[in-house]
Amino acid sequence: AHSKAERAMQAQLGEMRKELGRLLERDEGERRLAEAEEAGTRKGRSFEERVHGALERIAAARGDCGHHVGDEPGIGGTKKGDTVIEIGASDGPAVGRIVFEAKDDQLSKNKAWSELNGAMAERQAEFAVLVVAGEENVPSGREQLAEYEGNKMIVAVDAELPDELGLDLAYRYARLRLMLKREGELSLDAGGVRDAVEEARSALKSAQAIRLALTN
Repeated sequence: AHSKAERAMQAQLGEMRKELGRLLERDEGERRLAEAEEAGTRKGRSFEERVHGALERIAAARGDCGHHVGDEPGIGGTKKGDTVIEIGASDGPAVGRIVFEAKDDQLSKNKAWSELNGAMAERQAEFAVLVVAGEENVPSGREQLAEYEGNKMIVAVDAELPDELGLDLAYRYARLRLMLKREGELSLDAGGVRDAVEEARSALKSAQAIRLALTN
């Protein structure tokens, strides 16, 4: 009887070991899947965060405030728009808002415009800039550092080290465009702003020509 009971117990222990092995394999698989998903999320967010860090430095130098809003729903409930710049907010009420959308993959023309229009609506901004990782991710049929529809621009940056010159040029251009729209509401040198806008546009064209020459 003892021998029979021992054999039965050994059989039960064998089944338990098999079940435990299956559970451990499943847990390990789930852990690896979670790590892979988290790594993918970090990869996407890291570019977004690097772009935000560069924008925050550019904004601080001009008395503006930059906010990382990529994880926060906007007024319509979506998370479109990654960084919002409030112009002049360091010294008082903001006089305008620019939204930046960072993407490390290529969007179609229609998708890019949908993202930028949605970002402006969600973040109550008046100008939107699409920041892409590398010139190969500029939407087909569009050019970087060119103004579209009076309120949109695309700029390509290095994925690991965002080119602050390109970002700075796009930033300044968007900022001046909004300031120019408010020339009737604000006490500023409208003529000086117009000259600055033209100078920025010329600088953007020069930067684009330099990029093309370097690429060639």
